[in-house]
Amino acid sequence: MMLFKKEFKKIIFSKTFLAVLILTVIMIQVQGVFNFKNHEIEKPIFGQEDYGSNYEEIPEIIMPAALESLFFEFSRNNYTAYPIGLYKNVKLSSEKIERMSEIISDITGISKKILLSNVEDENYKQNNIVFDKDSISKDNKDSFSIYIPKKDDTYEYIYDNLNPKDSITYEEFSNYMNEVDDLIGGGSKYSDVYIKRFGVVDKSYEEALEDYNYIKEKDNFTGAYSRLFSDYMGIIASFIPVFLAVSISLSDKYSKVQELIYTRRTSSFKLIFYRYFALVLSYMIIVITLSYISNIPTWGLYKGFELDYFAALKYDFVWVLPTVMASLAVGMLLTELTETPIAILVQFFWHWLDLNFGVAYMEGGFLKYSLIPRHNELGNSKIFFDNLNTLYFNRVSLFLLSIILVFVTVLIYDLKRRGIIHGIRLFRKHS
Repeated sequence: MMLFKKEFKKIIFSKTFLAVLILTVIMIQVQGVFNFKNHEIEKPIFGQEDYGSNYEEIPEIIMPAALESLFFEFSRNNYTAYPIGLYKNVKLSSEKIERMSEIISDITGISKKILLSNVEDENYKQNNIVFDKDSISKDNKDSFSIYIPKKDDTYEYIYDNLNPKDSITYEEFSNYMNEVDDLIGGGSKYSDVYIKRFGVVDKSYEEALEDYNYIKEKDNFTGAYSRLFSDYMGIIASFIPVFLAVSISLSDKYSKVQELIYTRRTSSFKLIFYRYFALVLSYMIIVITLSYISNIPTWGLYKGFELDYFAALKYDFVWVLPTVMASLAVGMLLTELTETPIAILVQFFWHWLDLNFGVAYMEGGFLKYSLIPRHNELGNSKIFFDNLNTLYFNRVSLFLLSIILVFVTVLIYDLKRRGIIHGIRLFRKHS
């Protein structure tokens, strides 16, 4: 235990720990988690104007809403997408514009030439006269007909009357949307993952009351705030701790004590695992402290109700801890392997990809394998509890992966300690 205490003291009294602490506090503070007392969860009243909304897979709602969005983007030849999790503004080529017009025409029955007349693109619109193979036709040897858009062919008219044909099934529509997503390059709002977001449905009083009862009886109110705090903290914990792991792992090398450590009788297993658990504990102290600073002010909002005073601690360990462990494990492994800060770039890339791919689950639901669980809602408790087993699977999987990475770090450290390997040199000095 002396080794553990020494590692722990070295971490918490380091300048890097202070920087990580300050950065974590600033990043979590700007999310408003210290102002939860201003967001009291009130019981819905029958007859009130608004109860919120849900996303539901209702074809009659999704199809026209998706069509309106698609026609809007099509008419401007300007599409929003996240092909690899990164925002991208997409403009289609002439060939793809043609194919997109065919898809919209197949769905709606509106002719392709009318659709193309509304594209704000120099290849298709010039002074409201369309010159393309569909709009110019040869009547006889000496004459041509040129299509000129009519009043009913304007963008406003089409947009206001845009609906799928009665003969189009939801399955066919979904197949068309998949092709639309492919034309855009993937990651668009028309993909299987995001298409359901067009199914916005107002909550009924009964649904709002059910969600309130879940918060009251299962979350005991404090759990709802702890969950939202964990959603934000998970984002921060997926990246910031790696700085601590890299700094501490490199500190021995830069302070010229690495050779001395290698000669000690203490096993490589103890050296690495004690350091790892000291890193985990040091960052979790920050997480737990901030979670209670966030949660305690909400206790006064629900006098007379049964509250869960350990909710913050439960979410810290179940939700946030595995993410912290993964970030630190990657930091230790890659730093020990390369003796460089490359782990910061690797962890940032993982954090960035996972964060963007998780956007589809912000309102609830979880992926089996992800670094950052998302539930960016104070409510939607029923969705959370319905998907709780998936969250448990996700967190246990990440926990085990982290431990495996630390075991690999032990192996690398031990081989270096015995002089069998010397790490991977990413940057070599040339004489």
